[in-house]
Amino acid sequence: MTAPPGEPEPPPLGLRLLAVAAAVLFALWWLAGLSRHFWAPQSPSPSHPYGVRFKGGQVFYFSGPVGIFMDHYLWVFLPILGIVLAWELMARIRARPRE
Repeated sequence: MTAPPGEPEPPPLGLRLLAVAAAVLFALWWLAGLSRHFWAPQSPSPSHPYGVRFKGGQVFYFSGPVGIFMDHYLWVFLPILGIVLAWELMARIRARPRE
């Protein structure tokens, strides 16, 4: 699909999907971290064995999958964000008129 003259090309579908995935991951991590006082206990239990230390030395215990996500979130988010930024940069370079 080409844009009318003078208008920028819309970003590729894959780029939009990766950007949405990065935004959703960030929103989930941020909301879970913000609301941890309401649902994450401060002592371990069989159902909440995964401890994550937060600012101020507070340790909250999460269920296994949620704890792993909270603890290793940046190792997933930053590569996705890097791919999105690199893809966007390459798309802009390709769309620039050649001299």
